[in-house]
Amino acid sequence: MTNAIARFKGQRASKEEVQSVAHFIDKLLLSSGLLNDLYSFHKEFEDHSATDNVDTIGNVMVLLMSSYGYTENEAASIVKQEIKTLEEEALRQFHTWQDSKPAKSHSLVAYTFTVMNMIGGMNYWMSHSERYFRPNLTTTAEDRAKLVGDRPGLRCLSNHLAPLDKKHYDTTVSSDSEFNKASTDFTRAVSDHISPGLDGSRDIAASITSQFRKADSEKLCMAPYDYISSLPGKGTIAKLVEASRAWLKVPIESTETIKKLTVIIFNSSLMLDDIQDDSVKRRGMPATHIMHGIGQTVNCVTYMGFKAFRICEDLSRPDECRQVLYDDMEALIYGQALELYWKFHRQCPSMSEYLVMIDNKTGGFFRLVIRLMIAEAPELISCAEKLAHFATVLGRFYQIRDDYQNLVSEEYTATKGFCDDLAEGKFSIMLIHTLQNSPTADRIRGLLFGGTRVGMPEEIRSYILSEMRAAGSLEYTRRIILEVYGTLLELLDELEAGIGRNDLLRNLILFLKV
Repeated sequence: MTNAIARFKGQRASKEEVQSVAHFIDKLLLSSGLLNDLYSFHKEFEDHSATDNVDTIGNVMVLLMSSYGYTENEAASIVKQEIKTLEEEALRQFHTWQDSKPAKSHSLVAYTFTVMNMIGGMNYWMSHSERYFRPNLTTTAEDRAKLVGDRPGLRCLSNHLAPLDKKHYDTTVSSDSEFNKASTDFTRAVSDHISPGLDGSRDIAASITSQFRKADSEKLCMAPYDYISSLPGKGTIAKLVEASRAWLKVPIESTETIKKLTVIIFNSSLMLDDIQDDSVKRRGMPATHIMHGIGQTVNCVTYMGFKAFRICEDLSRPDECRQVLYDDMEALIYGQALELYWKFHRQCPSMSEYLVMIDNKTGGFFRLVIRLMIAEAPELISCAEKLAHFATVLGRFYQIRDDYQNLVSEEYTATKGFCDDLAEGKFSIMLIHTLQNSPTADRIRGLLFGGTRVGMPEEIRSYILSEMRAAGSLEYTRRIILEVYGTLLELLDELEAGIGRNDLLRNLILFLKV
């Protein structure tokens, strides 16, 4: 069939060219054949019933029902699964082929797209054609159910569950030759995907006692991380790694490894934060757990944590760097625990307690970068403590600035939603100041934490924001941001006086100025 299509619409693809795409084109053709069997099953059964020869229907649905004991719904589910598998694999192989070298001839590209469009059109036609969906069938589901095998010795599909009704499902051996003779159409379509078991119970026993096989599911584990990595961000962590290298002279290989490691931890923490904060948006797009589910996202975060420690082994001083990971990841989790505890118990922290949380949660990221770079530096650094303190102050500035921007920045509104932190019940310096100084503090507490209301209307967020302005909390926070920013520049001046100018780091801080 593929060779016939090569001449379709006057295409001039050579035999060799056609063969080079047959691996995915044939899968699409096979999936279309299965789709035809699925949609034509009722019509074919009707036609053969009229002549009393339903045993001769050449249809995969009949094969699954009569030779394997599946009900009509079970058989349809299997066929749909196989169609989906074929199509997904074909599209994956197509994209690989499309991106590969050398360049493809115009005729081959034209042939490939002609065939794929033809198959897509044919499938669409089948899903809507009256040829397949007759409104006047005289046979019923009960009639079709008689196809289900009622004898012992039903065969087993190795990669599908057995029929729910297993009363006729035993271990009688069926040879490959018998199978092929009875189901030519079916084996042609799915021989690479469904293989008959010679003995159901023996196959299961062999699997149970076989050697350990590692699951080939890294792509599944990585999918949530790949998604959040694709969303555009400020890249602060990666920039800090590069800026630190200007001082510490860390080899480029180690620098790239540290960059990869710290970005993994940072993005993983964002995925987990969004789940814990019930956030629905991240960087202007749906949060990762909205796209991939909470369970898969948590599994990904766990996997990426292990991956970070594996990457650590590639550094020149893995023991020292591993200890840094232990220390600062522990601090990150401690800081997050404080924030989650306050939110769950609706307990407003003091300013001092809030700063401790920032130093652990947010400052931990920046200290992690600095300490890893110090550990990999070719020479001992005399100002290691000053660098670590600089990272802590940078963390304070970054978090307070982020909280402030969340409430006042139009950019943050676009990417996270209007006053998203208020909807999450998240404590910030602004909220703490308001609850300590506003005459309407009790009303605000009730709006934030009272009852069991799910979500917070924008009208309530607007009201709380106006009360924050009235209490002077926004201006108070802005003054703190400017003071911490000035302290950052002073610390940077001191460091540059000792170990040299660092334009990359200075530009990073200037970029973050409010």
